[in-house]
Amino acid sequence: MAVEEQEIEGISRMVRSGLLTMPWPYLQAGEIVLVEQGPLAGLEGVLINVKSSYRIVVSINLLQRSIATEIDRQWVRPLRRSASRGSAAVQPQ
Repeated sequence: MAVEEQEIEGISRMVRSGLLTMPWPYLQAGEIVLVEQGPLAGLEGVLINVKSSYRIVVSINLLQRSIATEIDRQWVRPLRRSASRGSAAVQPQ
């Protein structure tokens, strides 16, 4: 089994973006979004809310590792509904 190229590219783009990144616990379910603006435009990930700020988490499934970076909530749009919650991917605060 091989790591998907899209997952490697997502991690690489986050590291090269110059935004502050950090390791993040692996997530299997959550709000899946597409970044439409900013240095990560075109990137898919999971949107989370931490201490009144939003972060996007990108994961490598095979390695069960993730990376997170703070992002402007206005830059993202939901891709699909959350399988675990059955609600829209990006919720109003």
